[in-house]
Amino acid sequence: FRSLNIGASDGVKGDPLAPLVFGQQQFTGLYVTPGDVEAVELSSNLEAVPGIDMHHGFMTPANAESILQSSRAFSSTDKRLDILKVDIDSYDCDVAHAILELMSTVLIVIMEVNPIPPPILFAQHFVDGQAGEEGSWPLHGCSISYQARLLASHGLLLYRYTGQDALFIHRSIAEHFGLGASPEAGMDEFECFKEALI
Repeated sequence: FRSLNIGASDGVKGDPLAPLVFGQQQFTGLYVTPGDVEAVELSSNLEAVPGIDMHHGFMTPANAESILQSSRAFSSTDKRLDILKVDIDSYDCDVAHAILELMSTVLIVIMEVNPIPPPILFAQHFVDGQAGEEGSWPLHGCSISYQARLLASHGLLLYRYTGQDALFIHRSIAEHFGLGASPEAGMDEFECFKEALI
């Protein structure tokens, strides 16, 4: 499995990919973290998964392609990605969109959601020269409605929302998750939002 974890922090605490990745030798990919302390911890944690590279710095829509090309896992012509996770508390949807444009297929996307209720479309956008969280709290990232529309344009369907993270799956594997493969398939964002907050 090939994964890309943008906003990995230390790769373990609170990271939804940690139970899947650590101790599993078949994972390759790239973990991106900007924090100095987190980078040291992440580097140590990734020793257990030798197929995953680390980038210490911010990933933006402007530098995403060059960062990917510098990684062993993305240096080939294979443009398939199994799992993309984005949690940067900033221009999350813009970075996700940049990655989706660079890859031929992304099967699973996990993104942190700003808990703005549907149907409000909200996203903090990248401004050239911007890096990181720079005063973005509390309105940062993007709403579940914005994510659902953006990711649907890349064949990804909303599957679950935890109240913090949303999970999207590609239409090509939707039947394995009990969903149909039609463009209308997927969980209803209103229901997901309501269920996560009850």
